[in-house]
Amino acid sequence: MPVPVFLQDLRAKEILQEAASAVPKGTKVYIVGGAARNAVYYKIFKKKLPQRDYDLVCAKKKRQFINNLRKKGFTYGFIRRKDEITLLKKRVPHPKDRFKDNVFLDIHFTDEFDIAKNLKKYAGFTINAFAISLSDIAEEKWNENLITIPGALDDLKNKQLRLNAVSHPTMIYACIRFMAQGFKQPSKTDVQKMLRAAGSMNKKSHERRIKKVFNYVGGEQNARKLLMKLGIKRDIFDFNTILAIRKEVKKNPEVILD
Repeated sequence: MPVPVFLQDLRAKEILQEAASAVPKGTKVYIVGGAARNAVYYKIFKKKLPQRDYDLVCAKKKRQFINNLRKKGFTYGFIRRKDEITLLKKRVPHPKDRFKDNVFLDIHFTDEFDIAKNLKKYAGFTINAFAISLSDIAEEKWNENLITIPGALDDLKNKQLRLNAVSHPTMIYACIRFMAQGFKQPSKTDVQKMLRAAGSMNKKSHERRIKKVFNYVGGEQNARKLLMKLGIKRDIFDFNTILAIRKEVKKNPEVILD
């Protein structure tokens, strides 16, 4: 099938096309992050990667886009911030599973109209630095209009994890999830950067990420094996370790963590 893998689900396709029709004139909305990466990955390997939501970037006309989506039956989700909002629509009439039975749009707002610059600034791993315009998702040649950054496509083809930017303190856990899918571990320098960033994580976020990691990789034992493969001796599944990292980084932001 030539269209992106996420359109193979007919209900998701309907909902995303509704979202595309809600984009105000004079602006652009892009699918980025996991959904865009997974579409390219599937085109290369014909294999699906796990996905729970759709990250969107809206360049300008934030309020109008939200209003248009609300008119089409989208309801508010769990995030409502100045620069980010979650909207959702039901897959089935009476959802029982919050994630499986709804389509979530995690919308990020920016004044930067150049999506390539946005990817360069915010994509954590290079393999996540892809963007597909909502207006192109149903086109057979959607991949010809794919927006990315240098090296991203090669890294995805080679299943190589490489940092583009330390965009979130929980990236080290995303790294472990990718490795469980057969991706090659990043460099020691990249691992150090992610470890130092982990020190700014709060307890609630840490608990959510640990649960997610264990679910994705098949349990704690597998997660610990991947941690050893990364060369990390610290037990980053224990929040006390995160607090210890925080203290060390506060004293020396360039500290080498073993």
